[in-house]
Amino acid sequence: MSAAATRRRMSRAAAVVVALLLLAVARPARAQASDRTVRLTIVEVSDSTFSFDATNLKWVKPGERGMAVDPKRRDALVARFDVLRVDHGRAIALITGATTDVTTDHVVVLEVPIRPWYRSTLFWSGAMLGTLLGALLGSL
Repeated sequence: MSAAATRRRMSRAAAVVVALLLLAVARPARAQASDRTVRLTIVEVSDSTFSFDATNLKWVKPGERGMAVDPKRRDALVARFDVLRVDHGRAIALITGATTDVTTDHVVVLEVPIRPWYRSTLFWSGAMLGTLLGALLGSL
């Protein structure tokens, strides 16, 4: 097999790999809004703040926004809130707008943040594979 035929074969294989990577990255998001939300119970309520358990959720930080809903009334909106602080897994939230008084019968609904593209394993795998293929094709 000649060097030119080998280059053509390698470039076709590289084109197929790049096309497959582009298809994998550009696939439509299948997750619905309900797949990216978390429901947590309200532990304690005071006048304008309440607390909820966020022990296993490391992404809950001050500034996070969410809503409190009433599960007995088909998740009717009760209040919107901002997380003020998180101490030892317990989040304290400030009520920014309420339709009724918040009670411990209500639940917190938070949306799980989406990881940025540059923290994706798929991105870095593709970058490494592209670098290796480029080095391989460049050496021919």
